[in-house]
Amino acid sequence: MSDIIDIIICIILFGTIIFLDAYTSYTKHIINKQFSKFPVISKQGNEYRVSVKEEYQGCETLVCRIYIKSKSNIFKNKERFKKVYKYSDWDVYDKYRFDYKGFAIATVEIYESNIEKEKKLKAYKECAWERNIEEFKNWDGKCE
Repeated sequence: MSDIIDIIICIILFGTIIFLDAYTSYTKHIINKQFSKFPVISKQGNEYRVSVKEEYQGCETLVCRIYIKSKSNIFKNKERFKKVYKYSDWDVYDKYRFDYKGFAIATVEIYESNIEKEKKLKAYKECAWERNIEEFKNWDGKCE
């Protein structure tokens, strides 16, 4: 009796493995399509190339990459794109699954807000650095 149960369990496990393998290879063909758009012009007037892709990494994930134009080192007249930002999150998959345009716009806005934050932080650090130097120079040397 236990031999029959072992055989049934093996058949069920083997069938499940075959099904999952077939499903994974099926979803790889469908999901791993990439769509690109150039030029994408942001609200601030910057020009980007944006690519959106659905990936399967254990679960469905949307990935957006942002590229900027740069010159090729070898061919002077050829345009080249350099990746500057990548955003991927499985939490937004359900929200943007059928809205690649909205996902690309949101990613560009996130990227540009990050750039603005970095500029403000850099300016603050430079100002704080100069202020600290002045305070140290004007210090009378007394520890209170």
